Amino acid sequence: MKKLSFCTMASIGVFSAMLAFSPFKANADQVTLQLKGTGGQVSGPGDVYPYYFSVDGSNTTTPLMCISYANEISVGESWKATIDPIVGTLDEEAAYIFSQAGISAVVSQWANWELFDSAAKSDVPSGDKTAVNNLLADAALYVKDNPTSSLYSEYVIYVPVSGSQSENGLPQNLIGAKPDLAPEPGSLVLFGSGLLGLALLVNRGRRLRGVPCTTTSRF
Repeated sequence: MKKLSFCTMASIGVFSAMLAFSPFKANADQVTLQLKGTGGQVSGPGDVYPYYFSVDGSNTTTPLMCISYANEISVGESWKATIDPIVGTLDEEAAYIFSQAGISAVVSQWANWELFDSAAKSDVPSGDKTAVNNLLADAALYVKDNPTSSLYSEYVIYVPVSGSQSENGLPQNLIGAKPDLAPEPGSLVLFGSGLLGLALLVNRGRRLRGVPCTTTSRF
C-alpha cells in the first residue's frame, strides 16, 4: 500500500486543526424562533413563563422566558434572533432570576419584566409584589457577591432581528438555557473539502518540482 508523504500528513493535520477551530463550526449565533405555545399559566394581563419555542424548526420545543414586557407575540409567529451571552449587570441579574423559575414561575417572570421595564411594576399582582421585590433584591445581591459566577454562562438572551418577524408588532427578548447547537454539515463539508484539496494540490506541486517538504533522518 502506498504510504502518504510527510507533506501530505502534515497538510491533513493542519486541515484537521483548522476545521476544529473554524468559525464555520456551528456556534452559529442566529436562529429562527417560532412560538408553539405556553405553559398555560396566566398572571395579570397575560401568560407567564414558560413560552415554548421551536428553534430552527426543531420538533422539540425549548422553554424560554419573556423579558420584554411591552411587546406582544402570538402562537405561530416566528422571527430570527441572535443568541447573545450574558454580559453586564442586568443580564446577570436576569440569569439569576431565571434560575429561580423552578421555585415560582410567576414571581420570576414578573421580576424579569420589572428588571427591564419599570412600567411593569404597577401591574404586578398585589399578592406577588413582596416576593417580586425580594427576588429582585436577591438577584442584585447575588451579582454583587458573585461577579464571576459560572451561573451566567448557563444562560443566553435571544435578541430579535429587526424586520424578521412573520406578523405585525415587535418580537420579545427572551432568556433561556444555553442551547447545544449542532454543527452545520454543509458549511463544514465545503470548508473541509476546500482545505484538503488545497493541501493535496500544494503537496503534488512540491513533488513535481522536486522540492522536499522536510528532510528527515532514518535510523
